Parts: sequence; C-alpha cells; structure tokens
Amino acid sequence: MKAVLIAGNGESLKDIDFKRMPKDIDVFRVNQFYFEDSYLTGKKIKAVFFNPTILKEQFLTMKTLVLKGEYEIENYYCTLLNSLYIEGLNPDAPKIDVYALKKIFPEIRHYYEYLEKIEEFNYFVNFSNYCQDTRPTSGIAMIFTAIALGYTEIYVAGIDLYGGTKYAFNYSSSKLAKFYPRFSYIDQTDPNHSKDIDLKALRLASRYLESKRLKSQNNLADNLNCIDAYGETSFDPKAKVASVKLDSMESRFNLANLLSFNAISSFSPLKSAPKLKTIFKPKVFGIYSVSKSSAINEILPLAPLRFKHDFKIAPKPEGYIKDILTSAKKDELEAIDEYTSRLKKLMESKGAHKEVAILKSSLWYQLYISTYVFSKALYALVKKLLSKKSSLK
Repeated sequence: MKAVLIAGNGESLKDIDFKRMPKDIDVFRVNQFYFEDSYLTGKKIKAVFFNPTILKEQFLTMKTLVLKGEYEIENYYCTLLNSLYIEGLNPDAPKIDVYALKKIFPEIRHYYEYLEKIEEFNYFVNFSNYCQDTRPTSGIAMIFTAIALGYTEIYVAGIDLYGGTKYAFNYSSSKLAKFYPRFSYIDQTDPNHSKDIDLKALRLASRYLESKRLKSQNNLADNLNCIDAYGETSFDPKAKVASVKLDSMESRFNLANLLSFNAISSFSPLKSAPKLKTIFKPKVFGIYSVSKSSAINEILPLAPLRFKHDFKIAPKPEGYIKDILTSAKKDELEAIDEYTSRLKKLMESKGAHKEVAILKSSLWYQLYISTYVFSKALYALVKKLLSKKSSLK
C-alpha cells in the first residue's frame, strides 16, 4: 500500500517539504480545503472528510468541484462518531442516520464504520466524546481512518494542535458563517476539541502502529497488552533489531534505527551501503511531520530529507469555487429571511419610514408579501371547502 499525506487546514500546510515524503502518495483532505487559492497538495485527492452538520451542502460542493475539473476526488467520508448524529447545540438540525444516508448518498463512507474496526480507537473516541465532552479533531479522524484502511506510512501537514490559530488560506465565508457562526471569528478555537485529546490520540495511533510493526517481525507482540485506549500508559518499546544494510532506488535505511519509540523515530541514511542487485524496501510503520513550522513536531518527528521531488504548487483557475455551495431554493429563502429581518429592525428604529418605503418597493419584499397573501387565501379556501364537504355528509 502507498504512503498517505494527512493534510489539515492549519497554517503549516503552506510549509510542506515534499522531499520528506515519497512522490507517489495518497492525499487526504478535509472540510473547506477548496478555499485555498492554489493547489497546495495537488489536484488529486484520495479521500475528502467533511462535517456531518452541513453534509448535504458539502457533498454538493464536492461533486461540483469534480464536475468543473477543479479537483479529482476518489472517496468521500463523513466524520460521524456513531450511527446516529444529533446536533445538540442546534435542535432544528436534522438527525443523521448512517443507514438512511447510505441509501440517499451511497458514495459517502462513514468514519464510524472504520472507527469500529479498531477497538482501541473506538473506546478512546467514545470515552472522550461522551464522558469528557471533547473529541479529536478531523485531522485525527483522518489518521485513525487511514490506519483502519491499512496505511502504515503516514505523513502529516496542516494539523497544528492549536499551536497557531490561523488557517493556511482565507477561511471567512458569508454562507459558512450561517451554518457555523464560529467561522466568523478566525482566531477562535473550537470548544469541542482540545490539544490534550489530540496528543493522546496521536500517542495511541503511534503505539498501535508499533504493535503492528512488532507483529510483522514475529516478535513477542502478544505481550503488548499495555496499549491503553485512553493514552495514559508508559509504553516504551525500544526493540533492538539487527542492523541490515540495504539499498533501494529512493534511499538507504538502517533497520536498527527504524521506528523505535512510539513508531516515530527518524530514518538513518547509510552513506556507504553496498550496491545490491536485489532491491529490498522495508515496510515503514510510523507517523511523521513534513512541515518544519508545525506545532505537531513536539510529538511527531520531522521526516528526513530522503526523496527527490519535483512537485510545484500550481495556481487555481480563474473563478474557482471558494465558498460552500447551497441549493438555489435555500438561497432564495435566506434572501427573503434577510429582507424580513431588515424590515423588522427598521420598523423598530426612529425615522425609518423612508427606509421602509424603499424596502417595500423591492422585488424580494413583493415576492414575500405575494407568497404570504396567496398561501393565506389558499388556506382559507381549502378550509371552507372541507367544511362544506363535511356539512353535506
């Protein structure tokens, strides 16, 4: 399986050193990544993850991005934590049932299904969500899903653990702010997430990969029962592996120094390894940072410079999509609501008669009044007909 780049939307996304990861790599993106004004990780995307609260709008936007040729997206994931999503802060938001959504949006995969595959991850996420009122960020959700899918070589960028409050691109959006008011305040962090939870999740993911590495080497992995779902154990496997000199077309590795503590130690290149006709490339198990400026480097190692890479950031086309898309009907209703709200405020203010006259002459006001009068008259007519029908009986 290929390596994977987990790309968040933090400021360090602009600081990716592509020489620290393989050229042929899968890319995971998240939420409003399309706000970027250039292709920071390229056009090809293996998987996109988005929030369940605005699922319909996000899916509409994703499909439009593909149809316009702005991105090539292979898979879609919704970051559901369980089989039924309920927005506690917004009682008017619809309940989202995984099984119903499979019928409506068969293309969308669900984070919950992959979370269930690894018990340690499932316990950790549900415990933090239901008992501590916090949950890992979407960046961690991408890492957990990648591991559940079988990826073992994982590179991370744009996940800054609240070390920086800015995004890699302009994240303000009038439409998005209506769904998520917190996006109106770019420097505010989400109270549903915390740095501590993400750090524990990263330690847990690293330990899980380390256990997989040891199992692949036929070591005593059965003794690794100390992998704690809550990230609190002092798991410290410093297994010494016999040094093996080898050579590949990409780089040379010393297995004695490969992935020791928490599956995140750096590679050690060999300068004088003999050229071998038989090429053997070891399977890599670990999570690495590829951005020098990211705060995630306090827990993840910076991947070494070991690849030749000619990636160049390309500009996006003129008129590219840089806001979440909604249906035309929803836009009309929002416009009517906006005019109604303005009218109410003006009516309450002093000397507003001139403003009211202008507003009443507008097309939206006329449409609003016509719709209201028509629906009221129709209701009265239907009620009258029904009453006559019942009296005839």
